[in-house]
Amino acid sequence: MNMRAMPILLLAALLLSSGNALAIGAIVHLQGAEGDREAFFADVRVISNRTPMDQVFGPTAVKEIDVTAVYENAAKPEWVTMHLQFECPAELALDPKNKPKPLKAGDPVKFRIGENSYLVRRIDLKPEPMAASDWKTSDAPMLMKAGRIACNADAFEQAIRKSMRKPPAAFDEAGFGKAIAKFDLPSDLMLIGYNQANDFLDFAWTSLWWKVVLDGKRPDPSGKWSTAPTPEEKEAAIKRLEALRKEAEPALAEARKSMEANLSRMQAEFEFQDRAASLRKNRPRNKLEDKLIPTWVGRPEDEVVSAMGNPRLNEAGNQRFLQYQRVFDNTAQVVDMKSGATWEEGNYSECNVEFITMRDKQDAWRVADVRVWIDQNALGNGRAWCDSLLKAPN
Repeated sequence: MNMRAMPILLLAALLLSSGNALAIGAIVHLQGAEGDREAFFADVRVISNRTPMDQVFGPTAVKEIDVTAVYENAAKPEWVTMHLQFECPAELALDPKNKPKPLKAGDPVKFRIGENSYLVRRIDLKPEPMAASDWKTSDAPMLMKAGRIACNADAFEQAIRKSMRKPPAAFDEAGFGKAIAKFDLPSDLMLIGYNQANDFLDFAWTSLWWKVVLDGKRPDPSGKWSTAPTPEEKEAAIKRLEALRKEAEPALAEARKSMEANLSRMQAEFEFQDRAASLRKNRPRNKLEDKLIPTWVGRPEDEVVSAMGNPRLNEAGNQRFLQYQRVFDNTAQVVDMKSGATWEEGNYSECNVEFITMRDKQDAWRVADVRVWIDQNALGNGRAWCDSLLKAPN
């Protein structure tokens, strides 16, 4: 790293990590002694539902969150990004006798490392794929915290949302900490203005372990990051850092300005979710809709077509209606030749699924509601046809 740039990067990291900045990542866990420290970061913007379709009505759901581990030790990778999947209590189970058991304080988590996880080798900074793992149970602090965030994704988002309704300079850290403590997360969990693995790497070295960099001791077999500074460069860097800290307020104002676009995007997301909720209002929902709505609302229309195929498409006003249907019909009319009586025999089963999409502030069509209805005769099983029709988003 260029030593003259290092203090500026350090100050920027400190400013962006404050509660005054837009927070889209979290420092999940720090561990280890100097020389062998590890920092774990999570991208809390997107938490995916990976529940297999044949299990969506069971007592558990599978939620996935991306966690990046950054390592100080030269013998370990530069960083590892894991798609961590957790078994969570489902929001709703079809069988009332098989209700999901909520996670209690201190409960271990059941997790696995999902597909497409990878590590970056320190020696040449090249990525290397990691194999997916089997399901395991753990009470490791990092996994328990990451699992709480994943399993309480909606509540975690609401905690952030409520804490930033005021201007960014007034982010309610105390209120946020109190809200997340309700689902067994530490109230001092730190949010930062980063969400990408390489940004987490920079944050660890410029904010958490900056003294190692300043002393020229950062492991660097690839030759990418730094050379040992001369005493003159080191002294100049320290003086520059002190000068920058005295100028913190103007720099902080500039940092806020640079993040307004991110804040606008997040507020636009909240606005779309509010409009979608207004469309759904308090209409009665069946159990299929209760499962599909949290999974699909907010997804781009293209993802519906990719997962479900080409729909029958209708458009009215500012809404589109993507309709899918699956029908089985082997019914026949039977006539009694003696009495003339007629009746129907056979199986009629019909499943209809309709995705309603609206434009967001970027003029993109996104899912706002999902409606499902079934038609069947006495021998039919429309629910089975719904199971075979519905697909989960990627």
